[in-house]
Formats: sequence, C-alpha cells, structure tokens
Amino acid sequence: MIFSETFEALTGKIPFPWQIRVFSLLAKGETPGTVSLPTGTGKTALIPIWLIALAWQAQHSSTNNLPRRLVWVVNRRVVVDQATDEAVSMVEKLMLSESEKDERKRDLLLELKVNLSKLSCLGTAGKVPVAISTLRGQMADNKEWMLDPSRPAIVVGTVDMIGSRLLFSGYGDGRSRRPFHAGLLGQDAWIVLDEAHLTSPFGELLRSVHDAQQRYPRLAPFNISLLSATQRVSEDGERITIEPEDEKNPIIGMRLAAKKRLRIHQLNEKDNEAKKIVELAAAHSEAKVRVIIYVKSPKTATEVSKQLEKTTTKSRCPIRVLTGTLRGFERDALALTRHSQVFVPILCGSLRM
Repeated sequence: MIFSETFEALTGKIPFPWQIRVFSLLAKGETPGTVSLPTGTGKTALIPIWLIALAWQAQHSSTNNLPRRLVWVVNRRVVVDQATDEAVSMVEKLMLSESEKDERKRDLLLELKVNLSKLSCLGTAGKVPVAISTLRGQMADNKEWMLDPSRPAIVVGTVDMIGSRLLFSGYGDGRSRRPFHAGLLGQDAWIVLDEAHLTSPFGELLRSVHDAQQRYPRLAPFNISLLSATQRVSEDGERITIEPEDEKNPIIGMRLAAKKRLRIHQLNEKDNEAKKIVELAAAHSEAKVRVIIYVKSPKTATEVSKQLEKTTTKSRCPIRVLTGTLRGFERDALALTRHSQVFVPILCGSLRM
C-alpha cells in the first residue's frame, strides 16, 4: 500500500509532508502527544491517515497495536457535525469503491476496504468495515460504535458527551451502559482533543486517565493527542509541528504567507456603535465576499440585524443572527437554507486572548 496514493484516492487531496510523517508514526502503533499546526494546514486529515494506517497494519504487521477507535472531541457542535460529515464521506467512498472510474484509485480503495474488513467480525461478514457515531446534544447516538468492539470506529462528540462516558457517568446512560461505554472509550482508543487550548481542564483530565492506565497492565492501548494552533505548553510524546519541508509545500506556504490586515475604526463620543457597524458592513454589499459581524451581546446582534435589513436588499444580502439563545435545532436548520453559503452572519459572544 502506497500511502500518498491511497490518501489521494480517499480524500481527493495530495498529503502534506507533516501528514506523511504522522502516517509513519501511526504505522508503528505510535500517536503524537500534540499536533501544533497553524489553521488551514489540514489537522482533520488525521482521520483518513488513521484509517490508512490501520489497514496497513492489518496487511503488513503481525501485531495490530494501533487503537481501533478514533474518538474526535471538540467543544463546538458545529465542528462536530463537520468532522462527522467528512468521516461519512470517506466511508461512503470506500463502500462505493467498485464504481470508481479511475482504475488505480479503484484498486487502492478496494485494497483499503478489504484490509479494514479483516479487522472485525462484522467486517468479515460483509458489513460496513468502519462504524461512525456522533455524540452531541440533540443528536441521537446510532450506537454503531458499540455493536462490535473489534470493528474500527470513528466517534465524534463534544467534551461533555465523551467526558461523561469516559468517567462512567454518560448522559442518558443506565447503570449497565456506563461501564460498557467507559470500557470502549478507555481501551483500544485514540482520543484526539481538537482546539485543546479552549478546553485545558479536559486535556488535564485525559492525561490523568492516561497516567492511571499506565500503572496497570493494559489489554489495549489508550492514547491521547492534543490538537491546537496555539499550544500553550510543551506536552509529552511526539510533537508534530510545521517543519522546513512543510513550509516549502506550495499550498501550506501560500497559506502561511497570506496577508491578514486589521483596521481599527475609532468611535467618537456621539457615534452609535450599532449604526457604525452597519455602515462598515453595508460598504461590502456590492462585493462578492462574506461578511461576519461579531458583537458582545444578543441585544446588540438583534439591533444590528434590524438596521442591516433596512439598509440592504434581503434577496441580495440575506442576514441570519446566531446567538447562544438559539437551540441546536435552529442553528442546524440555518445550514440547510438556500442562502447558507452567502448570508451575513451576526454572532455574539466574548473573545478570549
């Protein structure tokens, strides 16, 4: 199995140098302690890299010591859904590999599917070789990840949903389910904490669980990796960062060198903040760009929205307000509207430095 070609067949993208380094690490059954990479350098590609490494071990190694469950944890539900969609897309491509028109890609995808199927009872029986489950509020768990512990599984969830199950106290779980879920998440699992700098206490908890596991003989590995573009402290274990060969990559190099400009508009004593925000946003109404307005409170967001509706043409510049007062169902519905890719979102919250 050639990693670069298989990665491209599965994702449609050529792997970056750091991604090749991670594959070499995973193929040996090791996982990085931290992945400290700038935004836009493809950190979510850890999912397909893990899948390919699992298949590689099934084909070449007598010892399968890479965790069979990848648990992707993130503190934002929107990102949870995005990661789930990417995982589903890859598994669907595996299941439809025979319909791939490119002969080389078809052979690589079929090989990947066969090797992943070897790892589990359900896989050898012809079922989907990789389970995908999402654990977040207002979304029912399909329970695919717990049907066959031998089957590779991608579990994507929020900090509270994953953390509570890891600590024998899963939300909505009965007494019989709690140790079952804790065992599946605490053994033969690689927990990846995305945006780790936003949930430092949970990162500390994961390290404590890992250290406790090290004191006793383990049936299967329990590994953790912290992902962030701004790691605050140096962590134990292998550290994946941008190296000179990554900077020479044309795509990464272009993203790292992209100019980011900041302009500060001073308000006079008599200026109305909301009105000034509307003026600055409306100045882009003729340009083919997306405008995001970020304010401090739902009240200000609503006020800005009303003034924008009077200033712009709704059909040309639709406006949506996203605040903490919205239910998850309502936020999800916004993504399904025909204007979901072009509207002006008005967000509220606090910025942390």
